[in-house]
Amino acid sequence: MIVKPSDNVSSRGVGSPKTKEEVVAVVDEAFSKSKAGKIIIEPFIEGFFTTVTSMIIDKKVVAFFADSSFRYPEGVKDEPDYPIYSKNNGGMKPSPYMDEFAPGIIEDFNKLAKELNLVDGKLHCELMITPDHKAYIFDLHRRMSGFDEPWPEWNLTTGLQWEDWIVRAECGMDLSNFPVGIRQNRFFHYRNIYAPRNGIIKRVEFDEYLTSHIYPKHSEKHFFLYDLVVSDHLHQPLIEGSVDKKKATARGNYLQFEFDTVEECEKISNPANSDEFYKHITFEYEK
Repeated sequence: MIVKPSDNVSSRGVGSPKTKEEVVAVVDEAFSKSKAGKIIIEPFIEGFFTTVTSMIIDKKVVAFFADSSFRYPEGVKDEPDYPIYSKNNGGMKPSPYMDEFAPGIIEDFNKLAKELNLVDGKLHCELMITPDHKAYIFDLHRRMSGFDEPWPEWNLTTGLQWEDWIVRAECGMDLSNFPVGIRQNRFFHYRNIYAPRNGIIKRVEFDEYLTSHIYPKHSEKHFFLYDLVVSDHLHQPLIEGSVDKKKATARGNYLQFEFDTVEECEKISNPANSDEFYKHITFEYEK
C-alpha cells in the first residue's frame, strides 16, 4: 500500500511500508505532514508515470494528450559507477498505449466534468500505467498554466496551440471554433544524458543515428555537452564536464529526439533498451 497526507505536495509525508512493522511509522509520518490531520491509504500500483492534459468544453473532452516518464526503481544498478535510475531518466511524448487507455480516462473526465459542473478549460491528471496497460488516476486538478507546461512538444505532437486555447478559456473567451479531431502524429523521446562513470568529461560524441533524430535538427555530429551531470551512487551531482561553452550546440542533461513512427519511439524510450540508446554515444574523459 501507499500512505500519504490528504493535503500536501512534493511527496512530503508519503511512504510505502514494506512490512507490517513499518506501518505505524509510515502512518505517523503521513499524519505529521497533514495540516488537516487526514491521510489517504491506497493500493500501491506498479507501472510507469504518465501525465494527461485535456481540454473541456461544454463539460466534454474535446482534446486529450498524455506523455510518460520512464524510470527504473531507485537503487537498482547495473554497474558500480552507473546508476541505472539516472541512466534512464526520460520519457516519451505521446504516452505509449495511449490509444488503449484514453477512451476510459476520457469517459471518467466527462463524468467528472458533468458531476462537478466544470467550466471550459484545462483538466489535468497523473496516471499510473500498469504492465497490462490499464490506467489508474492518482491525482486530478485544473493545473494553472505556466507551471512548466504546456510543453512545446504538445503543440508539435498534436498540431494544436494548447497555450492559446487554455488562456482563452481562462479569460472566458469564445471557444466555439476549437478544432475537432485532434490526434498526435509526431513522436518525441526526451532523455537526460548521464556519463557512465565519474571523472572530467572532455568530449561527448553522438553517432549518425542519434544525430539524425535530435530535435531540433542539427547538422553537426559532435556535441559539447556543458551541463552533463556525472553522478555518484546516490544520484548526486559531483562535477560538471568542463568544455568550451562557445562550442556548445546542445544542452547535456536534457535532449530531445524525434522519430518517424511510434514503434521506433517506444523502443528507444523503453528503459529496458537503455544499452541500445547509449551505444550511440561516445564519452571521452580527461586522463
